[in-house]
Amino acid sequence: MDRTSIEKKVERLIDPVVREEGLELLEVLLTGESGRTILRVLLDKEEGSVTLDDCTRVSHAIEDLIEVDGGIPTAYELEVSSPGIDRPLKKKRHFERVRGKTIRIKTIQPIEGRQNYKGVLTEVREDGLVMEIDRKEYVLRFDQILKAHRGG
Repeated sequence: MDRTSIEKKVERLIDPVVREEGLELLEVLLTGESGRTILRVLLDKEEGSVTLDDCTRVSHAIEDLIEVDGGIPTAYELEVSSPGIDRPLKKKRHFERVRGKTIRIKTIQPIEGRQNYKGVLTEVREDGLVMEIDRKEYVLRFDQILKAHRGG
């Protein structure tokens, strides 16, 4: 099973538990750092900030579930945290929350010779978004976006 398949399986497994705790599952990442395998779970909250207590509560609620059913073929460390200011934007509602703010986007393929965008998110549409960069508008469809983050 490849990394992406494991991430998606863990996401499906823990999302209901995270929602029961009153939080939103933002991202699941399986990564290797300094010879260790890390399963990083990023949480968000509709109102207010994710607290240390939130992270601890979710960590305890999901660790056995992942161990038994997560399909991770190697030893790993579980990290549950808030994404901080440089948060990933995955869903339409994530983009709607940061309208008027600076975001960074990398597209799957270059569009008009450009693959990286950094500018102000001015509009969120049904199938994409509009950014303003150097007083020029760029329209990107959600299916063209590889990664998107808040922050400059």
